[in-house]
Amino acid sequence: MNNLKPFTPLAGKYVGSLENLSSLEGQGQALNQYYNSQQYKDLASQARYQSLAAAEAQWIGFHRNQ
Repeated sequence: MNNLKPFTPLAGKYVGSLENLSSLEGQGQALNQYYNSQQYKDLASQARYQSLAAAEAQWIGFHRNQ
């Protein structure tokens, strides 16, 4: 068990976060934090760009075959 000793402070930090997810309020807070995060905004922007690029490619392909 001594080999786990260096990880104990890190584990203690995240156990509290995981315990918070066991309640609806904690889950709501976690979702709000995620949806307001830069990571979510970046992923949403990337998905929007990919969707627009795919639609444009489909439109170009359709009109080339006309």
